[in-house]
Amino acid sequence: MTPAIKILEASGCRFTLHLYATSHGSRYGVSAAEKLALDPAQVFKTLVVAVVGQQPVIALIPASKQLHMKHLARCAGSKKAMLMPGSEAEKLTGYLVGGICPIGLRKPLRVYADRSVTQFGNVFISGGKRGLELEISSKDLVSITNAIVSEIVD
Repeated sequence: MTPAIKILEASGCRFTLHLYATSHGSRYGVSAAEKLALDPAQVFKTLVVAVVGQQPVIALIPASKQLHMKHLARCAGSKKAMLMPGSEAEKLTGYLVGGICPIGLRKPLRVYADRSVTQFGNVFISGGKRGLELEISSKDLVSITNAIVSEIVD
């Protein structure tokens, strides 16, 4: 059981777990969408982003899109942002790359979710380990992470 699942259970939040066989590579969100036969726009990847002059943040974006660093930097009150190296992201979050969940982080981080999250009743996010997706209401996801919803993709 991952920290994310424990938090969701304790909060009474409804969610569904989906297991899938993982493959090696760096496109975990797209792979999850393919293996679970989901729309990649509904599967949200969790990116850990270093923001100049600020604390690192989490960006939640559709697996089918790319993060627009300047948009995210502006949202976070900075001029520049860059993806955090995987090893640093793992230390900061307590999760492995490919399994990073915006819920149950080792250290609380500000979460920015792409506006498209509001287009779906339910979305899919990593459940805290590779090969585990959480299906959760988009409203619950935004609420439980205190996410700032903004246009952050290309």
